[in-house]
Amino acid sequence: MRNRNNKSMDRRSIEIQRKKRAGKLKFIIFCFILCFVGLTVRIFYIKAEFGNAYEREAIIQQVTKNAVDRTIMPNRGDILDRNENTQALAVSTTVYNVIFDVKVFLERRDSLDEDKQAEYQNNAFSAINEILEIPIETLEGYLTSNAESNYLRIKKNVSGKKKEELEQRVSGYIWFEEDTLRRYPGKNLASALIGFTRGDNSNWGIEAQYNDELSGKAGRMVRLYDKDNNAVTEKIDPVKGYTVVTTIDLMIQQEAQRLVEKYGKEAESENAAILVMAPNTGEIIAMAQYPSYDLNDPFDIASINKEDLRVNLELLEGEKRTEALYSIWKNFNISYTFEPGSIYKPLVVAAALEEGVITPNDSFYCGGEKYILGVRIPCWSAGHGHQNVKEVLAHSCNVGVMDIVEKLGREKYYKYQKDYGVGEKTGIDLPGEGGTGTSLYYTLSQLNPVELGVCAMGQGFNMTAIQMITAFSSVINGGNLMKPYVVSRVVDENKNIVSENEPTVQRRIISEETSSWMREALTSVVEEGGTGKKAAIEGYKIGGKTGTAQQGIKVGDGSEALTLTFMEYFPADNPQYIILSIIDRSTNYDGANAKTIPMARDLTSFIIQYKKIPPSEEAEKSESGLYEDTLMIEDYTGKSISETINSLNYLGLTYEVTGSGSKVKNQIPASGTRVAKGSKVFITIEEEGDGQDIVLVPNVVGMTKDQAQEIVVKAGLVPVIIENKVNSAKNEAPLGSSTQETETPPEDSSEVQEEKVVSQLISEIKIQKGTEIVIYTEKSN
Repeated sequence: MRNRNNKSMDRRSIEIQRKKRAGKLKFIIFCFILCFVGLTVRIFYIKAEFGNAYEREAIIQQVTKNAVDRTIMPNRGDILDRNENTQALAVSTTVYNVIFDVKVFLERRDSLDEDKQAEYQNNAFSAINEILEIPIETLEGYLTSNAESNYLRIKKNVSGKKKEELEQRVSGYIWFEEDTLRRYPGKNLASALIGFTRGDNSNWGIEAQYNDELSGKAGRMVRLYDKDNNAVTEKIDPVKGYTVVTTIDLMIQQEAQRLVEKYGKEAESENAAILVMAPNTGEIIAMAQYPSYDLNDPFDIASINKEDLRVNLELLEGEKRTEALYSIWKNFNISYTFEPGSIYKPLVVAAALEEGVITPNDSFYCGGEKYILGVRIPCWSAGHGHQNVKEVLAHSCNVGVMDIVEKLGREKYYKYQKDYGVGEKTGIDLPGEGGTGTSLYYTLSQLNPVELGVCAMGQGFNMTAIQMITAFSSVINGGNLMKPYVVSRVVDENKNIVSENEPTVQRRIISEETSSWMREALTSVVEEGGTGKKAAIEGYKIGGKTGTAQQGIKVGDGSEALTLTFMEYFPADNPQYIILSIIDRSTNYDGANAKTIPMARDLTSFIIQYKKIPPSEEAEKSESGLYEDTLMIEDYTGKSISETINSLNYLGLTYEVTGSGSKVKNQIPASGTRVAKGSKVFITIEEEGDGQDIVLVPNVVGMTKDQAQEIVVKAGLVPVIIENKVNSAKNEAPLGSSTQETETPPEDSSEVQEEKVVSQLISEIKIQKGTEIVIYTEKSN
């Protein structure tokens, strides 16, 4: 009985639980239905209320998901020389980055019939390969690795001409980003002065100093794709930067650059430099240094024109190499200091004359040495005997100038030293100017008698080249310390002046009377008997001062490092040019100023011819004697380069051609100038017309005579073969019409002599077809 009751209770319990579960399930189903109905109502409500807005948002997302937004860098302003119409020192051109829209290309290809897809791809890739020289295999690889890309940059810095060629052959899937490329036509020319740009940064020189003016205003390019993958492009054009017009004369700068490299190599010097200034205004006419580098690729060690420096740099890596390059990029003329030596002596003499402590007729005796407080200080000579002030300058007498500074006294000497700018910046408009701080010179309290005597000789303190030439200019320009500058003005695209620099007198140091006497007295340095007599040029009155200074350091062989200098100005009666030539720390010292005087003299000769500066006095030669063995240079400006070179060859003149094209733009010497037979003429050419008759002159040095002739003829040029009988490396063999052919050795000669090309006057520039190309050959067994 009890068991039956228990079973009945279990069945009731199970039934109750089953009903509970069923009730819960019904409740859940009811809630789900209720939520579904609510959600459905909500969806209908949202669609009715906000459907249009959400649909627009979806479209915008589709359009912009592959959008491209790029900044267009503007062309930097040009940097020009003072003449403006010659070759630019720095110029920017518009170039293009080629963008491959892979996704669009695949869509277009795949939309064609199968039998036409391969042809479509082959035609497209062949065009790209021919124009951009991108391997077809590389282009094919993009189709798999970048299949979804609307933006794939496949080539940078493409010229406008190649862009047009590509546009004519492909479209729809190739487009172009506008960019800018900075070029420096002169390569190593004035590298430290101009400076360079890398990416968005400007470094050194004018590029850095005038960066704000040169930079221009960036543009913008936006490229959008709609839901059908069609492209829409909007563009805001960039604005080119202002043009900077410098005080530099390109022709003088080129010659200065050639000379510092020539004499710097010969002297095996650590540095060589030339500074040319207009002493009355402070304008820098030329600023050259050795070694130099190619501004187009400042990291290219091969472009550095100093062999031992290149070798040392190749051994360095990483930061050490970069630090070494920084030292090369710096401007020697404004950043580096050295003890000036005897070129400082005229400043001391001028101060003493101005203060009245000496007169021009005072006499000083040099016995070859002077003792100051028991310290022996020698003269460079065994003794000059009795001398007046002019002779002290002419002979660069140490004893005489020490006697003069004793009369001046340390207080007045120190005052003039500061007035001349020792220890302070000149204010030149270039970055990185050095030569400041009391560590570079003796303070007043340190100027004891020995130190004062040493300073009078230009030793015991340091100056930069720009400080020295500026101070020296004040001695011969009437007494004014000018502020040097390298940029005359900044102009916009319409040549309206945005800003300009003008001659600025920083202070007056000596009187016109003292300056006038110094101008005349310093010509004795260049006259017979003076230390700078090798700088003399017949018919021209030139003043100057030689200098040799120990630098307190040792060079490779353990000897004392010397800096050799020569300061020269002309015409002496009214100086228009002052030149400072420097050979710094030479390891091949073979006599004081053995290189600096010729370096300045050669540049002076060039300027006289280039600027047609008349003689200071009548030459002693008769007219017939004066013109013997000389030629009158005719006016080649505007003539074809072919006609010009043919004429120069006939006259037996050598030449150097720069630029590219068919027409002569400029020449040095100018027309009407008389030059010695065999002289060099500098020709600048430019393009004229459509450029179809312009070809590249091949470099055939090292080839056989027959090979060279064949290649030159194929290029559309006329080979002129000359058997070389002089130093061909200098390219200075006279070109007479009677020497332009050589005999071929007889076929039955027992010794086979192969005639090879050793040099050529023109190579690797673009020039007019039909131009004569002079080729020097030598015979070898």
